[in-house]
Amino acid sequence: MNQQQSLPPSATHARLLAELQELARARGLAAAMRALFRQQVEAGFVLFDPAAADALVERRFAAEGALPPLRLQWNPQRELRLDPQLLIERGVIAADVDQSLLVHRDERGRGCFLCRHNIALQAPAEVIYPLELAGEPYFLGCNFAPITDNHFTVIVEQHRPQRYHAGILRAGFALAVATEGQFRVLYNARAGASILGHEHQHATDVRLPLEAVPAAPLLHQGAGLRIAQPTYYLPVWLVEGERLEAVLQAGDRLIQAWLQLDPVHHSLNLLQSYDPAPGTFRLYVVPRDRRRLTAPGRQAAMGSFETAGLVVFSHPEERALFDTVDAASAPQLLASIAPALPPAQALERAMLDF
Repeated sequence: MNQQQSLPPSATHARLLAELQELARARGLAAAMRALFRQQVEAGFVLFDPAAADALVERRFAAEGALPPLRLQWNPQRELRLDPQLLIERGVIAADVDQSLLVHRDERGRGCFLCRHNIALQAPAEVIYPLELAGEPYFLGCNFAPITDNHFTVIVEQHRPQRYHAGILRAGFALAVATEGQFRVLYNARAGASILGHEHQHATDVRLPLEAVPAAPLLHQGAGLRIAQPTYYLPVWLVEGERLEAVLQAGDRLIQAWLQLDPVHHSLNLLQSYDPAPGTFRLYVVPRDRRRLTAPGRQAAMGSFETAGLVVFSHPEERALFDTVDAASAPQLLASIAPALPPAQALERAMLDF
């Protein structure tokens, strides 16, 4: 077989996929995604059940004023992803894979973990759900070390680097619309992404604190388009409206202006949602600086879940910090990663053309 071609799923996977696709036709994509996640939990591919009462410990800190409460999550099970023997036992990775058959190998000879061809070879328990987003083939895979229940990785079929382009916005909104607004989509550029070699996003049906930011004075208002800079724990732009093309154009303009101010250090996190009742598309843009990837006392970089208000702690050395954070210090977890260069400069530059 030409190693560049994707291998077919096993007969069991094919049967399950057919059932999921029938469920999607009958009850919608969101229902099929939830069913797939539950199956992958029960099959052991997802390393723990995030819906179990004792799976996660959460602390919430209400802020002064109208800011949404911050959520801190103790999730030590995410560290299970670093246990090779467990991953083999659960079918997350295969015990003995001919590395020469894998495509897009890194300098250590490891094949890309997100390429569909490689998943078929080295992730025997993983069931992926193919779909088209914004005219391009994608597939959904359950995150095997999830942050929330129904946490998916949204993977573009083509192997290309984790680098922002406007098509990412289109794909994110396409998935949000396809799930009738039940799933929101998150993106980490070079600020929180653990795999930089293959473009991907995340999706969850759990509402995040950032989505509850209070209304802010509008910086711009046009036909089906509104731009605001809400008060939050770190800088954020909200681009929303009922005209998808207007939201895409304005969002991309803001993002590009921020990235171009410092191409070496600037990055971003994105959160996209869709409200079907009024037909409103919402894009939250969190400007990031790669010199400020995480808060003091944390081990891993903070990504889109954290900047959206769900701060995850999983490393054993982070437990003391999780236990001792209080209402006064919790906001500093996000404030400490605010960009060194005030994002207002990018905003002023992007707004010139409006």
